[in-house]
Amino acid sequence: MAAVVSLSLIVEMGISVQALPPTCGPDCTDEFLKEDCNKYCVGLSYKNGACILFRGFPSQNRCCCF
Repeated sequence: MAAVVSLSLIVEMGISVQALPPTCGPDCTDEFLKEDCNKYCVGLSYKNGACILFRGFPSQNRCCCF
């Protein structure tokens, strides 16, 4: 059986719930690797981060936080 927690209970307990939209930050380079990207995103209160290839001219890897 799954536990159900009401939003009013969360508010009464003073727990702040905020969903952050995905965002992309600095470029992933040889100096800024995927581990750095993940640490960067966790520091911004995201669950994790990944280097994603953006196609275009020039194509580039960007650190995106989820």
